[in-house]
Amino acid sequence: MMPAASILLSFASIVFFCVGSFAGEPETSTACSSDLGGADRESCKIENSNEQCGLYLAESTIPGAGAGIYAGKHIAEEETIDSGDLVILFEDERSHNVIQVLDHYVWAPEAMGNYIGIEGGSESSGFSPGLGSAVNCWSGWINAETGTVDYDSAGVDRSNNPGAGAFSSYHNRSTEALDDIEPGSEIFVSYGDTWFLKRTKTFGKLPFSHHFKKANKIIKRYWTLLNKLEMNETELSEHIKEELWLLAANLPFDSRTMNALPKTIDKLNVASKLGSAKVNGPPITKRSVEWLK
Repeated sequence: MMPAASILLSFASIVFFCVGSFAGEPETSTACSSDLGGADRESCKIENSNEQCGLYLAESTIPGAGAGIYAGKHIAEEETIDSGDLVILFEDERSHNVIQVLDHYVWAPEAMGNYIGIEGGSESSGFSPGLGSAVNCWSGWINAETGTVDYDSAGVDRSNNPGAGAFSSYHNRSTEALDDIEPGSEIFVSYGDTWFLKRTKTFGKLPFSHHFKKANKIIKRYWTLLNKLEMNETELSEHIKEELWLLAANLPFDSRTMNALPKTIDKLNVASKLGSAKVNGPPITKRSVEWLK
């Protein structure tokens, strides 16, 4: 286990605005002539460099969610987004008097990979203080995936060497793009259903991915029903068709599937083409790079 001071120092690392390890290559101005001497030429390169910030920390597109992580440039599908998080092992964070805010930023062993139980056992969890603590989640809009960790104890016996608690053996937990991510887009990863189930009182019954799939089936059945009625020469006005959907989608039942259904006709039309998850997301999921700067 790492001491609380080390944990808090690591936690401070999530407060960043630009991740240098993901910055674009500097573009050198053509004004730096080859006629310049060595020192002058290097100075010219620095003055004319135009590094492109790879990631930004800014207000999330999710209302009330605090800060979020945004792409500063195009990220290709399967591209690694960050340089890899250090992971700090917890067996029971409360027993070490660690501030309870960390409860929201620890990951279960299954999210870390097979190595996480080597030192702490199956009940341990991991604190991922870099991108793993700063990125938000919105089911249906997941565009990135956090990976497993690498394990390296540097030959130190965790049970006998007193210096073992000064560092973590778990590292290089990287995040990878699941789709092409455009500049200015907020990055979302999955926290897992359990994270939200434990916080139902706070967030309500938010739909998960399988609830959106159920909602899509309900939408499909609605259109199938209308087609059957028309084939049977049952005339329904557009108003009645709309009222039929609005009645079904706004029944007074608080369930995750009901909350996945589009509540307006405009959203129904979009969901019929793109899926219900696309109309249940934040009002926006993208900001201009200029705004992020």
